[in-house]
Amino acid sequence: QPDEGTRVIEWAARSFARAAFVTYEQVHPNDPFGQMMVQNIRARGCPLLALEQYPDCPAQTQRYLLSGWEACESTTMRELDARQEEG
Repeated sequence: QPDEGTRVIEWAARSFARAAFVTYEQVHPNDPFGQMMVQNIRARGCPLLALEQYPDCPAQTQRYLLSGWEACESTTMRELDARQEEG
């Protein structure tokens, strides 16, 4: 259930005065790659329960902020890779 993952995010926000939370979430389920990813994962019996509710980085950011985090930065792997190449 999507709410179970959110409860873990809320717990971490309440439990630690200073923390970083790194997660690897699937995003963009409606682009061609995302559609194939969702189809393949569902075929293996592993539905992505929170993907519809949190389909992109802005939605993930809001999830964390509404769960008690003071700040949140969400990025795609493609954006992160571009940053590494620049730096």
